[in-house]
Amino acid sequence: MNKRDGAIFAETIYTTLRDKPDEKNIKRINKDLDKQDLGDWYVDENFYDTEVYALRNDEEKKFVIVHRGTDGGGKQKDKQKADIDADIYGVVLGYNKTEGSKTKDFFDDRTKKTENIINSTQDLGYNYYLSSHSLGGFSTLNTLETSKTTRNNVEKARTYNAGTSPLFNERRVSGRKKERLDDIVVNHRTKNDVVSQSLIVNNRYGKLKTKNTTTSKITGFMPPNMRRIFNTTDALSAHSLDNWY
Repeated sequence: MNKRDGAIFAETIYTTLRDKPDEKNIKRINKDLDKQDLGDWYVDENFYDTEVYALRNDEEKKFVIVHRGTDGGGKQKDKQKADIDADIYGVVLGYNKTEGSKTKDFFDDRTKKTENIINSTQDLGYNYYLSSHSLGGFSTLNTLETSKTTRNNVEKARTYNAGTSPLFNERRVSGRKKERLDDIVVNHRTKNDVVSQSLIVNNRYGKLKTKNTTTSKITGFMPPNMRRIFNTTDALSAHSLDNWY
């Protein structure tokens, strides 16, 4: 899974928030994947979810597990609030490790969903990959750190402008765990992205690859709910996945 394909895969999960029933979104995602000429990828409906889901390619015998980033469009208010709370209390303040907190439950649930995909399909002999953006990048790294099942079965994990804390150092990672994560994790970020800026001084494992922001596809509109994170459309553009494809 190269960086372009990973960015496209990470983008697809945002479509899960668009419509109900879910069948509409599944058809739309599969159609979008076909247009990208990536091969015979499709949503595995057994693991369709708005938080963590699986894309599957039977010819290549691969799964890509995607964690969703923050709901920027405000399509589902309950999920939007949970996302923003996770951004503030989990990513920035580090409460993803506080026992009994709703924030820790949020991240633990994503870890369990990831493990369920792997545990339910291991007998197929497929390879597993992770690809996620923003808040999804943070929850992906959290899953890799806390789940041996995930860490030992994933071939490559790519994050894009992953959320990182500017206030606190994350949990220490050392020994064999760090060796494994150094081998499989690639953290991608754009030079002007504020969400992943702490990776510059606090990239605890894996490769860090930084690129310039490409020409913006945003035309001056800032979604109201995103103003808590980005103060300009340029900042929002720097955070976007379309910088990689």
